[in-house]
Amino acid sequence: MGAAHMQRRRRAVPWVVLALWVAVLTVAAPFAGKLADVTRDRVTDYLPANADSTQVAKLQELLPGGETTELVLVYRRDGGLTAPSGRPPSGRSGRSPASTS
Repeated sequence: MGAAHMQRRRRAVPWVVLALWVAVLTVAAPFAGKLADVTRDRVTDYLPANADSTQVAKLQELLPGGETTELVLVYRRDGGLTAPSGRPPSGRSGRSPASTS
């Protein structure tokens, strides 16, 4: 074998590898579309059944609205926003720390 033959072979190897990849992709491409039908990618598939997150995710599936998980919570207190003593519920005076003297 001469040097010219070896040089031609070295030039052909990348093209052969490229042709093999094209052939593999051509065979595999039709199966890629079917992959979504057999995969399981819900949150509940990877968590324990008794986990709080799993139970919440199952409840969310029952709610109308698809993928959205918005919630508005309204809390009403007969006495308003202050405690019966007139102070805020946290026990603070309602003044900012800068205004205390």
